[in-house]
This record gives sequence, C-alpha cells and structure tokens, in this order.
Amino acid sequence: MTRNKFLTLQSFIHLSDNDHLQQGNKMAKVQPMYDKLNVNLKKFGFFHQKLSIDESMIPYHGKHSCKMFIKMKPIRCGYKLCVLAGSDGF
Repeated sequence: MTRNKFLTLQSFIHLSDNDHLQQGNKMAKVQPMYDKLNVNLKKFGFFHQKLSIDESMIPYHGKHSCKMFIKMKPIRCGYKLCVLAGSDGF
C-alpha cells in the first residue's frame, strides 16, 4: 500500500466523536473498538481447557502517555497488553 493511500484511508477512520470524549480516559478515542471487541469475543469466543495469561507488547514509537519502555526485551517501546491464550496459540 502506498503512503498516500494509507494517509487517505487513515483520514476517514474515526472511532469516536472528539466533542464527546471522556475526561481522564487516555484511551478514549479507541474505547468503542475495545468495547465491541470484548462483547464479541465473549459471545463468539471458543475457549480451551488449558489457558494461559501472558503479556504482549504492541510496537509503537510515537508520543503517548500510555506507552511503556522495558529494557532487555525484543520490543522495547510500545503498548503492553494482557493476553488470554489457548493451547493452540490463539
């Protein structure tokens, strides 16, 4: 995908209205996506007998107060998430 096509697509994707954001919620712009994902994963998720809770890093090098830096890791900068994984790796 070219840079110009990506920037055009990015300009049309909005998950929440900037006039009605929650005060104090740093992830308010993507909160509707998280809420929809949680509802659909609980409804349609297929859970295994053997589950594991793990941490995952999403690489991000921009400026945001939720970004974390952890030394001695393959991905040092980014967002840290907790992951529920099954025995098949998903």
